[in-house]
Amino acid sequence: KKFQRRCRTVTFAPRPVYITTTHPSSSAISIGIEKQHLAKKKKLSRGFRRDYSIGDHARSQCHMMVECTSDIGTLKRHDFAFVKRSDGSYTYAILAYRSNKTNDTEESMIFVLSYDGSTKVIRRRYWAELIRFVSMEGLQ
Repeated sequence: KKFQRRCRTVTFAPRPVYITTTHPSSSAISIGIEKQHLAKKKKLSRGFRRDYSIGDHARSQCHMMVECTSDIGTLKRHDFAFVKRSDGSYTYAILAYRSNKTNDTEESMIFVLSYDGSTKVIRRRYWAELIRFVSMEGLQ
């Protein structure tokens, strides 16, 4: 029996090409782009509070906004909110994913409730009952 050797071809992405120029405005442009990038990175998600970590129970009712339940649908991925647990307490959580409505399923939000990865799926009909915005009053 003859041994047939198979060849594999491996390709790599091309290296990025860096163009350098001595034109003074090009360095100013690159610095401006870097500043814009850093500003975007520093922008915090809606509802972020330094005094809470994911999984912390609400320490006060004034940390939650109850009157804005009709606006809960405006939450975006990585926004923070308080989510009602099965024991009736509210936990500081982050919105991980929003599923879209299909023919068989209702639109829902998936929150991460703790650092160990516990999640809770909340269907649209329960949003007003189980989700509270984070109050930013009194924070600097």
